[in-house]
Amino acid sequence: MKPNSRKNLVILFCIIIFASFCVLSGLVIDFFFFLNRPPGSSIEQKEIDIAPGTNLDKISNLLFREGVVSSGLKFKYYVLFKGVAGKLKAGKYRFSTYMTPRDVLEKLLQGEIILKKITIPEGLTVKQVARLMARYGLGTFEQIMKVMQDQEFIKELGINAPSLEGYLFPDTYFYSSSQNFRDLIKAMVDEFNKHFEEIWANRSPDNPLTRHEVLILASMIEKEAMVDDERPIIAGVFINRLKKGMLLQCDPTVIYGLKNFNGNLTKKDLNTKTPYNTYMVKGLPPGPICNPGPASLKAAANPAKVKYLYFVSKNDGHHFFSETIREHINAVRQYQMKRKKP
Repeated sequence: MKPNSRKNLVILFCIIIFASFCVLSGLVIDFFFFLNRPPGSSIEQKEIDIAPGTNLDKISNLLFREGVVSSGLKFKYYVLFKGVAGKLKAGKYRFSTYMTPRDVLEKLLQGEIILKKITIPEGLTVKQVARLMARYGLGTFEQIMKVMQDQEFIKELGINAPSLEGYLFPDTYFYSSSQNFRDLIKAMVDEFNKHFEEIWANRSPDNPLTRHEVLILASMIEKEAMVDDERPIIAGVFINRLKKGMLLQCDPTVIYGLKNFNGNLTKKDLNTKTPYNTYMVKGLPPGPICNPGPASLKAAANPAKVKYLYFVSKNDGHHFFSETIREHINAVRQYQMKRKKP
């Protein structure tokens, strides 16, 4: 090969190397700016729902279409380079257009999804809980009630009962759009089990009730009591009546057993025989009448040692407790009859 030809070849090779270096450097710089700069100058909030099973290509394209990243292809390569393609979590996210791709990926890896919340108040029945969940768009009332009475599902949760009445722990729960009402119901039962195990372990040693009976009594207390310091006393009254073989005569149990209750408990209602009419059937009702909170569960597990056999509402959130029927009749006259006269 002639010297000039060799020289030209070396020059060409150097040019190719230099050009490749410039291109590579340009790509590296471009990628560096991509990773560390937001896609735009304006700040917008974007809510994006990534369904379970969505692949990396679709996620990258979705982020690009929504303006969360400036390049879907570059974001895809960045995820592949990091080796975390299989670790992106599904759910509904809130991204800012002022986030860098690094921040976006970190959010997807941490699963920082938008969580909704629902508060289940104390004393709701399963039907009321189902209606509340339906209002939050978690399913239809019929769908939710069907699951709450599904024997297979109930057995999966470790419960031996015809429905989940009493086992839905009242609390505030957070959930994502990818979760369904079954997940939320399971969370409520898990929370109940967690609290009840501790309460049961610390129950009064002379409490004569079984676990299920404590839950039934707690649901009755929840419906009767308005203030926490009266809950153990009401529990003590019911325990005393049970020991003496007296009818419990609990209005809320009667109401629970009625098919169509209009809000006004009548003499006819009290004479309507149902398994829950404790004016006619001795002992505790066959099951809980609502989902009680921790204060009522603790009271049922640890009833106050009192001699009372009766109580009547004073119409101010408190009750008057009596040991004898004469005291009770006088209290009814004082607090209930006077109220009814107007």
